[in-house]
Amino acid sequence: MFSNSLDYESTDGGLVPKSVQFSSFRSGMDIKTVSNLRPRTNGLLDRVAQYNAKVQQTKEKQQSNPFSSEWELRKLKGAVADKSDPTYGRPPAGSLTEKRGLAAERHIQTEIIFLCETIYQYGERYEDGTAAIPFGELFSIYSNINNKLVGLLLRARKHHLLMFEGETLFQRRDDDVPVVLQISLDEIKRIFKRDDQDDKKEDSDSCNNNL
Repeated sequence: MFSNSLDYESTDGGLVPKSVQFSSFRSGMDIKTVSNLRPRTNGLLDRVAQYNAKVQQTKEKQQSNPFSSEWELRKLKGAVADKSDPTYGRPPAGSLTEKRGLAAERHIQTEIIFLCETIYQYGERYEDGTAAIPFGELFSIYSNINNKLVGLLLRARKHHLLMFEGETLFQRRDDDVPVVLQISLDEIKRIFKRDDQDDKKEDSDSCNNNL
């Protein structure tokens, strides 16, 4: 008959055979070694803190987004932005939305400059550096290059770069309407170059403020 000759001692974990040399573990290992066996939680706490900070940052950004539910809550609390604020209706400085807007504006400026160059190149030139061309002729030249001619003309007129009669222009009906540059081509380029430099400086300042 099998005889169990092992002696046991009672521990928190249950009965443990005395013959197993646990004494060396209890007395032979220093406190530092034992502490290294404990799970480390500092890394986990750091990750949780970073996540919470990211959540808070996103929440603050959404509070300035009129399409966000956070903005609606802010609106109900009476914290709507003042319309007299110069930043009202504009994306946050340094944001991707602002950068995309500036890039789109520069692209439109390039198209307007090209439009004015086309008018000057193919139109009737004057001594003051301006030029004029009938809309029908401009349309036949430009329609093969860009299908947004009328939109560009309206935008250029809004900036007082050129002029034409009527609220807008239509092919065939307004073919004889002259489109006239109001300022010289060189001055138009200087205006847009100055605006582009101001936009780049503003973009750089926004990036530096976010560092």
